[in-house]
Amino acid sequence: MNENNIFLKYFYREQKLFFRLLFLSIFISLVVSFSLPKLYRTTFSFFPNSSAGSMESVRSVAVSIGLGIAGMDAEGYDLTNIVKSDRIKRNIVQKKWDTKKKNNPVGLVDYWGIPNRVSLNPLDYIFKFIYFILSIPQEPNELLHERIAINKLSDRYISSKNNLTGLITVDVWMEEPELSKAVAEKFVEEIKAYVFEIEYSNLSSQESFIEKRLNNVKKDLEKNEEELKDFREKNRNISVPELILKEDRLKREVSINTQIYITLQQELELVKIKLVGQKDPIVLLDKPQLPPKKDKPKRAFIMISGALFSLMIYVMFLLFKYRNKLFE
Repeated sequence: MNENNIFLKYFYREQKLFFRLLFLSIFISLVVSFSLPKLYRTTFSFFPNSSAGSMESVRSVAVSIGLGIAGMDAEGYDLTNIVKSDRIKRNIVQKKWDTKKKNNPVGLVDYWGIPNRVSLNPLDYIFKFIYFILSIPQEPNELLHERIAINKLSDRYISSKNNLTGLITVDVWMEEPELSKAVAEKFVEEIKAYVFEIEYSNLSSQESFIEKRLNNVKKDLEKNEEELKDFREKNRNISVPELILKEDRLKREVSINTQIYITLQQELELVKIKLVGQKDPIVLLDKPQLPPKKDKPKRAFIMISGALFSLMIYVMFLLFKYRNKLFE
């Protein structure tokens, strides 16, 4: 009898154990899948609406006239990091939401029942006892509950970026379809507000720099014009080559500073116009939509995985119990 037939022989001999394992795994899978909350997914995607054009123009002007503008990046921020920022998550956690679960608008701390949760980690109680004995001040419950909610929200969304196209996609999961869509829309709102604030700060810094440089160039230009005027008043009849050369140098300095002054004035106007009329910082490709059905938990997948796991355990058991007869 070959090894395959021998294995099948023992497989059928212990089939009662197999069906027990299968029943147990399916039962556990059902308990797990039905104990997990239903989650609805809302997806939105966007491109950064880069305002690098005006910033690049300021930088190119600065470089062309021999000035270095330290720290003047094309964007100065990373949208993927902004999506993951605690500031945005905190604002979402603190916002009051209309939900089916609660009669009145509530924040996510109360929606998830965090203040009433019972910790299953024994270390929490050990630390509380130690803090109590040693009279160590503990973090206020409100801040602790908010931190727990922020961590939970971090697990409820993922963001990804296509490095070729720059498209950023965000998936949000919540217990209610309406809440999932509302939270996704809040993400969009917070991202825009954050980027507006950063861009306004960058533009204000540029405006301050250009105004300061403009004043310095104006003083240099006035000084050059005075030097050229004094030179011409003292030298009415210029025929000596040395005087002609000096006059040309003074005229060249006046011309260069005039060009710098005009260019800086133009760039200052561009920055002021941009400050007044800032455009939308992101281009929303896919807006948040109401999810038509639940996305998690995938109960069929959980049950099939449980059944396959029980089969694997059963096969390992057979290989171990009948190892001597199977590998003779």
